[in-house]
Amino acid sequence: MVLWNQHMKENDALEASSTNHKAKSTNLLSKSVNLEAFSTHHHGNSANFQGKKCKLLHWTGSGEVVALVKISSTNPQDNVHFVPLGLDCWKVWVLEELVGGQPLFRPTCEFFLIEDVVLSTTAWPMKFISFD
Repeated sequence: MVLWNQHMKENDALEASSTNHKAKSTNLLSKSVNLEAFSTHHHGNSANFQGKKCKLLHWTGSGEVVALVKISSTNPQDNVHFVPLGLDCWKVWVLEELVGGQPLFRPTCEFFLIEDVVLSTTAWPMKFISFD
């Protein structure tokens, strides 16, 4: 009987853990959807930005303008150098480097610095793209 009670307590603990895990998964999914809503709210219909010229701010948050670019894609499913953009980045065509030696947000085995992708594309966090 004691063994049965212990088994039931363990079973209840597992069910509670499973329920907690499902709640966390649902919460993460909700945050993901909210991030998409955040993007649309802050940038409007992002498709309207395609082809627009803008500035890249350093991704460390310093506010330094490091390059002039044109928006190539805002579709999170598009790839840059075989890596999907995801919800937080846009694909930009680098027109001109303004500050030398600046690292890319997503370096690859071929490209490390902004100067490596002039007249090519790179992924950049949309919160560090300025239209001013």
